[in-house]
Amino acid sequence: MTDMEENIIDTPARRTPLSINHEACIYMRSGFSKCRICVDFCPTTCLDLVDGSIVFTESSCVECGICATVCPSSVFSLSRFGEGALLDALDEAYEKDPVVTLTCGKKKLMAPDGSEPSVPAPCLAVLGEIHLVRLVANGAQKVTLTAPCAECEVYNGADVIGWTVDRASSLLGILGWNTSAITFDKTQASQRALQPVTSPVSRRSFLKDVGSKLALKAISSFEASVKTEVANGRLLPSNLSLRRRKLNAALAKAPEETQLTENNSPFRVVTVDSKCTACWACGSYCPTGALERDEMGEGVFIRFTASKCVKCFDCAELCPEKALHYSETFPSYAVKSAPSTLVYRPKTLCESCEKPFMPKGSETRCPACVKWEKFQRQLLSPYFEKEVSSE
Repeated sequence: MTDMEENIIDTPARRTPLSINHEACIYMRSGFSKCRICVDFCPTTCLDLVDGSIVFTESSCVECGICATVCPSSVFSLSRFGEGALLDALDEAYEKDPVVTLTCGKKKLMAPDGSEPSVPAPCLAVLGEIHLVRLVANGAQKVTLTAPCAECEVYNGADVIGWTVDRASSLLGILGWNTSAITFDKTQASQRALQPVTSPVSRRSFLKDVGSKLALKAISSFEASVKTEVANGRLLPSNLSLRRRKLNAALAKAPEETQLTENNSPFRVVTVDSKCTACWACGSYCPTGALERDEMGEGVFIRFTASKCVKCFDCAELCPEKALHYSETFPSYAVKSAPSTLVYRPKTLCESCEKPFMPKGSETRCPACVKWEKFQRQLLSPYFEKEVSSE
């Protein structure tokens, strides 16, 4: 989707409150993922995951945008305005005054002058860290978020906003800018809100703090049916969202020697150890193509592009050998650079069919031949048992 397409407002094709990119959904792409982040955080229970599909109850949606903020693979966006329109609204806010106060759509209910909110959304939780960092990068001296959270049905909005501000402040530090330039006025935060989040905090830690656990089942083979288009044995990756592309562009300005961490940055670097067999379990359901597998000659390469990683947690959990890990610290150039080769494994010719395969240990025959022999034994075992008993 282009920036122009994402900037379209109020078109007949986008009348529903929420736009859903089903092909980017981790839960829908895999029959193994237990990701339910959107459901866990939706304040009105308008989202549910049933039988491998996203169920959306339009009449219950309040257009808070929380699902768009917490989803690691950018499945959701508000239909009333695209990401481009949101960026335009923020640009207009800092162009009026370098000291920016962001108010949500609920704020206008309290404004005696009837002024419009600076963010055209019912909740400031729709903002991601890149929206706030971009304001500072463009010249805003101070950015304050304020909203009447105590009177709002979006009971967890204050927690999500606070988490976003913490992440944005961490990113400002990475870029060498003023980490206190962004603040959130919590004076009216609802007492019903979920447990506040401390900073710095990772996405996974935050989700655990509010009772959402991402438990993914490790598997050793991929025989389940998939629901999206497949090419070369893997799901076709979805495009990075405009929000993520802007985030990558911001990181490009960080000094080369800047050290990032898994916890305080929205980026990740993946490594593998010697247990890796290049089975491709890790990348078969990667939503953005951050993991790639290439067969060249008699070997297999697995490569990783950090700038495409959306920290969905699938790859390490799906690895049957538990050979994939996340680096706790890494330099910023690792995220800016081209794909890195994680592993190379040579192939072995099967002694039965003489076709190349990837052995997991000392195997001399491919899995297909092993399965065929097992099938033959099961098929013929009743005959042999009968023959022995007759003797």
